[in-house]
Amino acid sequence: MKRFLMASIILIFLAGLIGSGCLIKAQDASNNKQKTEANMTTVIKYPITQWYDSVYIADKKGFFAEQNITIKYVGEISSAQMVPAVAGESIDFGLRHTPVVILARAQGYPLKIVSSGTQSLPDYPHMRYIIRKNSSIKSPRDLIGKKVAINSFGACSEFVTKEYLGMNNIEGKPQYVVLPDAQQEQALEQGIIDVAIIHAPYSKKAVSNPALKEFTNDYKIDQGASGMCPYFTNENFIKKNPGVVRGFVTAVAKASDWTKDHPDEANKIIAEKLGIGVEQVEPWAYYEHQIVKKDSVEWWLNFLEKDGDLKPGEVKVEDFYTNEFNPNK
Repeated sequence: MKRFLMASIILIFLAGLIGSGCLIKAQDASNNKQKTEANMTTVIKYPITQWYDSVYIADKKGFFAEQNITIKYVGEISSAQMVPAVAGESIDFGLRHTPVVILARAQGYPLKIVSSGTQSLPDYPHMRYIIRKNSSIKSPRDLIGKKVAINSFGACSEFVTKEYLGMNNIEGKPQYVVLPDAQQEQALEQGIIDVAIIHAPYSKKAVSNPALKEFTNDYKIDQGASGMCPYFTNENFIKKNPGVVRGFVTAVAKASDWTKDHPDEANKIIAEKLGIGVEQVEPWAYYEHQIVKKDSVEWWLNFLEKDGDLKPGEVKVEDFYTNEFNPNK
């Protein structure tokens, strides 16, 4: 009997050891899995843009790597195709002007602004209107009927021009010609167009061209109200990858703030990425910490309602943006 009791105690003791060993192994496996997931690198599909894009700076400075994100550049995508590409999930994030995102969202595409992008300031306007030095264009009225280059329809170039004419009670419109920013200076010199509306970084080279001059810029037209060109993504991507969205916004915000304190180095990064001389680079300004400002989105919503593109009250400004993923909010 004593032998049987002793054997039972030994068996129970051994079972306990085995059980605790299994528990330790299970805990170790769980911890290892968490460590592996924390160290996993997420690949983000992103287009090559012909702009002063802080994604390039965040990538070069290692700010995405800090968030365990790798940027996979999928090739150049035209301005007009940026929104469809994000809506169709062939790219994960886009940089495009606010009204385009608003209109797409209002039409049922699940897009949302997550980072404010560019800010228009007196010394760093979002876009410059460039004409030939011997041009007959002297006033906004002279734009009527002229060939004006824009990078796409339904965005800042077209809409700000329309606002400019409306503010001056001018009826009629220019002849819009769609051209990438990088091609507009040459087209203007050759007389193919009468006005080039050029964004950074290419605007500096055009203004420096002795045959050309600046006519006006978006800041002079509306004091920067229209100048927010934000980063946006698909809400399906947000639902599946909230941590990745937070990492993207964190990296872009860090790059945007860093650029303000290191403009020369930032210009070199942009020049290298776009294959142009650093002396030709004009920078964009960025909203502090990439916080999306409600009034910057609201300005465009009001414009689109006034312009007849949206019915008043059809949508709310809060539908189009979120600061949820910004660690600086």
